Amino acid sequence: MPHWLTLADYKHGYTVHVLEGIEAALKRVQEDYEDWPDPDFTNEPANHLVGLAFVAIQNYLTEVPLIVRESQSDPAVRVRPMNDLLHDFGSHVPGTTLRDMEAIWHFANYWKHCDEWDRDWVKEAASKPNSSGRTIDILRRLGFSEATNHLMLEGIERVVQIEWWTSLTPLLARASEWRVQALSGCGCTVRQADA
Repeated sequence: MPHWLTLADYKHGYTVHVLEGIEAALKRVQEDYEDWPDPDFTNEPANHLVGLAFVAIQNYLTEVPLIVRESQSDPAVRVRPMNDLLHDFGSHVPGTTLRDMEAIWHFANYWKHCDEWDRDWVKEAASKPNSSGRTIDILRRLGFSEATNHLMLEGIERVVQIEWWTSLTPLLARASEWRVQALSGCGCTVRQADA
């Protein structure tokens, strides 16, 4: 019997509403700062809002290991770690061996925790190799450094290749595709969310 979460992707609808709210806020930022001569007045709040969108997508993805674990008939079967699932499914980021949801996952981690980090990424990565160190490694492999301004905007435009000022809907469509691929790849029967 399929796990109920593979039949009803309830987080999809809620995530749509969250992203719509962030899109409305991004439009408001553009309107509020339309006549400002310095684009940083727009980029700073927009960077914050795109970071929130990445976290919303990360939350949408988090239930996959739970569904796989609860779908197993043999409780001794080991569920693949999330990092493996992120790396094994989804679209490749051009010019890298990384996947799109893997990048989004680490953009979200960066956005949530960067203010807690040492500004020197080498020191930060050495002090926490399994948490911030992993995120820093992924960000570097994507071409970013601690000197990158507005990393969330750069990430969504260059890596995820979505124009943040138009729509965030493609983020969720790609996350939903990844969810179906990951669940199917782990042997779960799954139904894709309605758009």
